[in-house]
Amino acid sequence: MFSAVIEDRKAPFSLGGRSMGARAAVMAATEATKHLVLISYPLHTGDQVRDQILLDISPSVKVIFVSGDRDSMCDLTRLDLVRSKMRCQTWRIATEGADHGMDMRPKKFTEAVGIKTGEVVAEWIQRSDHTQDEKGGSYVVRTGRSNGQAG
Repeated sequence: MFSAVIEDRKAPFSLGGRSMGARAAVMAATEATKHLVLISYPLHTGDQVRDQILLDISPSVKVIFVSGDRDSMCDLTRLDLVRSKMRCQTWRIATEGADHGMDMRPKKFTEAVGIKTGEVVAEWIQRSDHTQDEKGGSYVVRTGRSNGQAG
């Protein structure tokens, strides 16, 4: 169903989702998809790595992963290994202290980090050329523990 809706669009666009919604966005992507925003992508359950659909993404699509460094379903080292095998350009935002739900401790940091990662992704999408680094790059979002700010 989603693929039919997407095929009806003529202009390039972005798709995204969180957790299983991120997997669904990858599966729904078509040639018209320009960007994929994959938040808390469920890369593995235990030792089983689910990476084939990522490896099959068209080289014309640009992908950004947003993951917490406490995400039990997306170890950042495993993610970087998969990213190195992908045919498309990839970027990664690592959110220090966030889990799979992008929740933080203390809880007051969760909203600030959500806003900051959203700003970084929006800026990433707006930059249409991404030519500075052909394979992509990484960002780190940290909380300002003393003032509740993300930076």
